[in-house]
Amino acid sequence: MNYIEQLSYDSQAWWTPLHKAAEWGHTEVVQALLEAGADKDVIDNNGQTPLHHAAKLGRAEAVRALLAAGANKVAMDRNRSTPLHLAAEDGHNEAVQALLGAGADMRAREAASGRTPVHLAAQNGHVDAMRVLLGVGANKDTDENLLVDVVMMFMCCWCCGCCLHDNKVDDEGSVCTRRGNTPLHYAAESGHTEAVQVLLGAGADKDATNKDGWTPLYAAAQSRHVEAVAALLQAGANKEAATKDGTTPLHAATENGHVEVVRALLQAGANKEAAQKDGWTPLLLAAYSGHVEALAALLHAGANKEAASKEGGFTPLYVAAQNGHVAAVAALLTAGANKEAATKVRIRRRRRSGRQWERGAGYRLAAGS
Repeated sequence: MNYIEQLSYDSQAWWTPLHKAAEWGHTEVVQALLEAGADKDVIDNNGQTPLHHAAKLGRAEAVRALLAAGANKVAMDRNRSTPLHLAAEDGHNEAVQALLGAGADMRAREAASGRTPVHLAAQNGHVDAMRVLLGVGANKDTDENLLVDVVMMFMCCWCCGCCLHDNKVDDEGSVCTRRGNTPLHYAAESGHTEAVQVLLGAGADKDATNKDGWTPLYAAAQSRHVEAVAALLQAGANKEAATKDGTTPLHAATENGHVEVVRALLQAGANKEAAQKDGWTPLLLAAYSGHVEALAALLHAGANKEAASKEGGFTPLYVAAQNGHVAAVAALLTAGANKEAATKVRIRRRRRSGRQWERGAGYRLAAGS
């Protein structure tokens, strides 16, 4: 093997000297290796080029040197991540700018998730990188990738059931992934409030739904991010938007015991009596899970303490007692819950065969919410 071949091949990870020089930002070494004829687009065992390595670590000067030498700016690794994906994911704004300046494709999508660079920047709260990416997208009315991008967006929305905005075909802020998640979903779920605000300011759809029927508000509520919840509510997000089974953001926050989010939603006027398709209200979920603070907040807001599920007729007091949640039982009794209320299962069992009604009582609870 001659000298140039030694520069282009290496060990078990398939890292070449150029990979390592780029990764560590040794720009003069990068240039020397390139001048010696090292392969600028050689891949390692993950399919990553030296440009991937430099972008991932934010080595902007090395990125520029590789781009100047003609490195492939849209090279994809095994996950179909480009150097721009990696730079955006870790918030390396200078590397992002260098790649965009060289014509990197900001609409490129990862293989498994379909995420673009702006999805990754939003998910990780890298606001400056988001602004750069959104700004470039907003300034491009047409380019050679527009037709491909439109086709990909329509395919994504057909597969995931999310909406295209007629006036925002070229707006990265509303592009969905294969599961229908927008950058706003990612920012909200991760609790990056400033990123949420930037996306809302750019016109992202505050009520976009993913394949599971989650809105950004639902994602923030589910994940206990009260500041992101507040930002979305202030922007007018639909606090009653429900998933296919009728679960609202208030249900999600209550079931997980996120009391600050519960209070924020109640203060914003969320429907405390909203029922899932099987009739379960937020108070039922709080009682079932034993989340006493959430339960207390709902009771204070006037939630119906006798609201029963459709199947079985379970009341909040019943499910709290069934699951041994002493504090929840005490709170409900103090609030005046009917301690003699019988479930539909109990009545039906008594009328039929006299079998133990407890066997029937557990089936809905075992099936779970």
